[in-house]
Amino acid sequence: MQRFESGKWRSATPAGDLDRINMQQDFIRRMFGKARSKAANPLTLRSLIDTGVANVVMDDQLSLGDVKQLAQSFKSLDPNVVEMLGPIPTIGAMKNGASVQLLKDAEATAAMDRFLGSSAAVKDTPTNIPVSSVRVRVLNGSGVGGQASKATAGLTKAGFTVGDSGDAQAFNYTKTAIKYAHGQKAEAQLLQSYVPGTPTITEDRTISGADVVLITGPNFNGISAGPGGASSVPTTATTATTAPAAPTTLPVAKGAPVGVKCDP
Repeated sequence: MQRFESGKWRSATPAGDLDRINMQQDFIRRMFGKARSKAANPLTLRSLIDTGVANVVMDDQLSLGDVKQLAQSFKSLDPNVVEMLGPIPTIGAMKNGASVQLLKDAEATAAMDRFLGSSAAVKDTPTNIPVSSVRVRVLNGSGVGGQASKATAGLTKAGFTVGDSGDAQAFNYTKTAIKYAHGQKAEAQLLQSYVPGTPTITEDRTISGADVVLITGPNFNGISAGPGGASSVPTTATTATTAPAAPTTLPVAKGAPVGVKCDP
């Protein structure tokens, strides 16, 4: 399975059904967005309602008038601000020779509390995030040779999980930047503390298969050994340019893809 992201088809992560949940959520958001854009025309809105009523089994207490009223109410709702809950936070592991997903207890409890509307719901991502639980994609955004490999090596040494690396869609980044999937701002802030120069961080809801994406700019100067520490990967010609292989067992990816393509 592949996803279309940043102008390229990229191999999907081995998260199986959990990754599929993210893709389904993104499909629903995009489908809703397209329907909403058509709903400005009353005739088109009526056609959408008629199509839905003809193809969906409805409760006998739900009238056509109720459906119309519901459609009108949703016309003003931006699908990009709708929070999608799930999948439950887990981390990949091997148990008795089988690939399994283990709950991240604290985060899973917070997610369920939020889903159930519990007053104990945790509104913010925990600040004590293990570095190893943050999955990073590395993209060379400057065109300077070897930057993606250097960043990958430094991040791996610092303990991050680097899923894949390569070139950005265009080499037009003037500064190093960090983008994060929906709900992963704390992970982005953690990564930011390891990148000298304090790169900007922005949300990107198209990200899938990673929590955060590090895009190197001309000012990229390696990865620090820790928050406020010195660079762990020199930028001189003596730096090793071969990135360590990505771990075979990876945390569950979060976020939403731009598109999906299944290989036959």
